[in-house]
Amino acid sequence: MKSTLLVVVLFCASAHPQQTNQATAVFIFPSTLPFSIHAPIFVDGVEVASLKPNNYLKMKIPAGEHTFASKRKEEGADRILEAGKIYYFRIRTPLILEPVSAEVGVYDEKYLPEQTDRR
Repeated sequence: MKSTLLVVVLFCASAHPQQTNQATAVFIFPSTLPFSIHAPIFVDGVEVASLKPNNYLKMKIPAGEHTFASKRKEEGADRILEAGKIYYFRIRTPLILEPVSAEVGVYDEKYLPEQTDRR
């Protein structure tokens, strides 16, 4: 009896895949500075990560309107994110975060290592 119930529960769970309301934001920091400076990443005024130079970082962010910034959380780029889509942001000197096209983002992502921690 228990095994039958388990099969039914597993079937129901796999028959209806979970809908996600998340977008992916990729932050890229291609630095040419001769010293190591980390770039803070702000989402909606809250610091969520510190990106190392010459790395990129992927984050899941709820779909909707958000403000993205580096250095000064008050000065940022407002974007409306759609679920399931990927958005690229590049940090340039002096720590200014700007949205970039998918072509530019994918190129940078290909040649820079991914930072897996947020600090």
